[in-house]
Amino acid sequence: MEGRDDPELLGVIPNSFRHIFEKIESTSKEKRFLVRASMFEIYNEEVRDLIGRDPKAKLEVKEDTRYGFYVRDLTSTAVGSIKEINQVLKIGHRYRSVGVTNMNDRSSRSHLLFVITIESICFNSVDGKEHIRSGKLNLVDLAGSEVCFSYFVFFENVYLNFIASIKNRCYR
Repeated sequence: MEGRDDPELLGVIPNSFRHIFEKIESTSKEKRFLVRASMFEIYNEEVRDLIGRDPKAKLEVKEDTRYGFYVRDLTSTAVGSIKEINQVLKIGHRYRSVGVTNMNDRSSRSHLLFVITIESICFNSVDGKEHIRSGKLNLVDLAGSEVCFSYFVFFENVYLNFIASIKNRCYR
């Protein structure tokens, strides 16, 4: 998901960062933006905030009828540039659960979710009011996916297991 240091080999995550901030920079100055980043892992059916004060603390997945599933007490950090959001990613990776395999000396053992929330405020000249728009981008890096040949089948199975796990916890 992250690719290599070579600009030609960047993965989905750094390319998403670049695209978001290039789009913000090219947008009219009348529109203001707030970009926030969160990063957590799911390891052995436990959710851990990788950029919070205590990355070993277990967090709870909750469901809200209006907003859907969310992680209670998840840290969300405001970022204003590619450099800042890359720093959040770097900090989170320090605490990610990894191990050694025959294929990779630093194989992920957890599912990683990097969530980018973007809010924009713009003035509407028609009604004379400011309007807020909000969106989320969920970037997922699956455990051990670097050695999975049937990636889409693997992703589907992990996703279904994750949803089943969340439902199990919510309806106990």
